[in-house]
Amino acid sequence: MLRWDQALYTEKLLGRKWLTLMFTPHPPGDYGYGWFIKSEKRREKIFHEGGDPGFSAFETRYPETRTFVIVLSNLETAPVRKIADDLAALALGESSVVLGGKD
Repeated sequence: MLRWDQALYTEKLLGRKWLTLMFTPHPPGDYGYGWFIKSEKRREKIFHEGGDPGFSAFETRYPETRTFVIVLSNLETAPVRKIADDLAALALGESSVVLGGKD
């Protein structure tokens, strides 16, 4: 997955035109070609979430810092988005959360 993410910063998989289209929100919302694109805490956040009975996944990218977080679970009710957001906050120096600690 890391190699996939790193390849999306290059033109190895797609040309610049298609990468731009993929990572640009299209009206009427914040969805590009397969990705949600939002601005949070003054930085761009690009993400996709999916699941089905038996699994849940959340992938998020912060292009400015090339931070990539992916959470995969074989439990469809796992809070993958929350876990990914907490991990990203730690990686980006925005949180002092201790994983596994008590609230």
